[in-house]
Amino acid sequence: MYDEHKVLIKNREQKLALDYDNPSWKEKVINLFEKTDFVQEFHKNNVISAMKNVRSDWGFIRESGCGARYKKWIIDPMFDSELFTVYNIFIKLKNKYPDKLNNPVNFFADLFKSLETGDSNKNHIIKEFVSWLPCDVFVCEEHLKNWIVKRLYSEKLLLSDEYITRKYFITGMGLLFGKRMSASRGHAILAKDLINSYGPLRTRLIMLLAGGHPSKIYQYDTNLPQQADKLLKKVTNYTTYLTTLTVDEKIESDENDLLGLEILDKKIENLLKSGYYRQVILELITIVPKNFRNPDSRSAIKLLNIYKKYFNILLPSLIL
Repeated sequence: MYDEHKVLIKNREQKLALDYDNPSWKEKVINLFEKTDFVQEFHKNNVISAMKNVRSDWGFIRESGCGARYKKWIIDPMFDSELFTVYNIFIKLKNKYPDKLNNPVNFFADLFKSLETGDSNKNHIIKEFVSWLPCDVFVCEEHLKNWIVKRLYSEKLLLSDEYITRKYFITGMGLLFGKRMSASRGHAILAKDLINSYGPLRTRLIMLLAGGHPSKIYQYDTNLPQQADKLLKKVTNYTTYLTTLTVDEKIESDENDLLGLEILDKKIENLLKSGYYRQVILELITIVPKNFRNPDSRSAIKLLNIYKKYFNILLPSLIL
């Protein structure tokens, strides 16, 4: 398909590459980028810098590996990245229609004609396929900015606008002992290992505590499991204490406390919507108990409702 669109060139090493300097293609991608949303707008500037650095001399093919086949070569998946979502959907439908999807070459040829024109034709499998598109939010790590640029170029070239990714959520880079985590290099903390060691509840809390915001760099601290244990004990003790206070309805309510709790509820909601999960955890477990040491019964009920509301989101398996 890249060949059909006449965007294949040979680089200085006489290997196939994509012509990112093609003025018509570049202009369309810039217009697409301006309309594309990012969950955190500051990441858009980082992608702009990556767009300026995209180069037409990057090799497009490999002699071996995983990816779509082009003649006797393999297309580097980093250039073919818009297909990752498509391949995932294909596997899902292949399990559903094993007899009808036994020729993926012909199927993908028909599929991309539909994706490019926006016409899903009369093939009911293709109709079901494209119903999964577009990707509403594409999530990737911060150091893959060039990948996003390649994805933008590929989607604009190969897909009709209605199937192009709507929004990007760029996560921060994880550090372990000051170096970027890399599972392929064996320098990473894996979720499955945390779950095996600490169970799903503590693992989830450890991950929430590891960074200030999902879109920013975070550092894994080996003390986090111990910190998680202490925080879980604190929140359990405090909510148990609040429960004992709810039975005494004779104590006159403090209107200032109730007003303060309304403000607290709104503050935590805003922090949660903005992605500051660690701050929400610390606010609820370490700060609120200090500010509300002796709440009356109505305030205690209100506090318990706040805890249940937000911990059902952040730590749903925690029983309060």
